[in-house]
Amino acid sequence: MNLAVNSRDAMPNGGNLTISTREVTVREGSEELYDLNAPGKHVLITVSDTGTGIDMSSMERIFKPFYTTKKVDKGTGPGLSVVH
Repeated sequence: MNLAVNSRDAMPNGGNLTISTREVTVREGSEELYDLNAPGKHVLITVSDTGTGIDMSSMERIFKPFYTTKKVDKGTGPGLSVVH
C-alpha cells in the first residue's frame, strides 16, 4: 500500500503504476547477491511507475525510517522503509 501511495504522489497528473511477479531460480552461491538465505525458486516482484523519479541526493536515504521528501501534513508515514 505504501509503495502504491508513493507512486501515486509521484504522478500528480496521472500515470501508470505496474506491479508484476514472476518465478526466478537463484543458483547456489548467488543467494548473497540478492540478500537471500538459500538458493532455489523465489518470487521476484517488480514495481515501476511513470512518476517524476527520485533525485540522486534522496537515493542514499530513501529506506531510512524517518526520511521523507513530503511536506508537513502530506504522505502516509515512514514510506519506503516500510516497503523495505
